[in-house]
Amino acid sequence: MGWNYHFTVLLLLVNIIEYLPNLISVYLVGKQRFSGIIASIVSGPLIAVAFLKLHLMGSWIPVWGPWNRSFFALKVDQLSWWILVITAVVGITVGMIAIYLLGKVNSKKTNQINF
Repeated sequence: MGWNYHFTVLLLLVNIIEYLPNLISVYLVGKQRFSGIIASIVSGPLIAVAFLKLHLMGSWIPVWGPWNRSFFALKVDQLSWWILVITAVVGITVGMIAIYLLGKVNSKKTNQINF
């Protein structure tokens, strides 16, 4: 494509900060830990908001190469828009499901105490 894009240490750091909560969520849920629910409540919407902010408003930290500019400025294709929408919807949905599960777990704990 010839965009002169380089993967830098700063970009790696930003990606680790962005994806670390999701990795922690997946790990904790895989171990069936209660804290996995809490981590998912945070990580799902975090990804959704971060992706929407980056791709609709552009980057605050200029580490993304050509993607420092918004999708509007880049005039991206329809597939890119759909991927952005799906990513945001899935992130928010993960957070909502985690909140629902938190309510179910807390309800079970309350019912066990009362009976």
